[in-house]
Amino acid sequence: MIEKLHPYVVFLPTEKKDKILSAIFGSKAGVDVLRFSLKQGVAKNIYQKDLVKTLNYSNKTIIENLKNSHSTLRSKRINGKKR
Repeated sequence: MIEKLHPYVVFLPTEKKDKILSAIFGSKAGVDVLRFSLKQGVAKNIYQKDLVKTLNYSNKTIIENLKNSHSTLRSKRINGKKR
C-alpha cells in the first residue's frame, strides 16, 4: 500500500522551541533522538549504540523513547485505519 505524505512546516518561537517540542515528543530525550536522526539523514540506518554513545542518555531512556515514538505512530495508523 502506498501511503501519501503531507509534509508541513510549523514555525515555532525561538525562545520556546525546545519546550514546545518536548511537550510534543514527551521529553527532551525524545527531541534529542529526533535531532540526532535528522542530522544523520532519514535514509541512513541509526543504531541504538550510536544514540547512547552520542546522546548522554542511558540505554533504558533511549529504549523508552523509541518505544513511545513507535507506539504513538502505530496507534495513529491503527486508529486512522491505515494498517
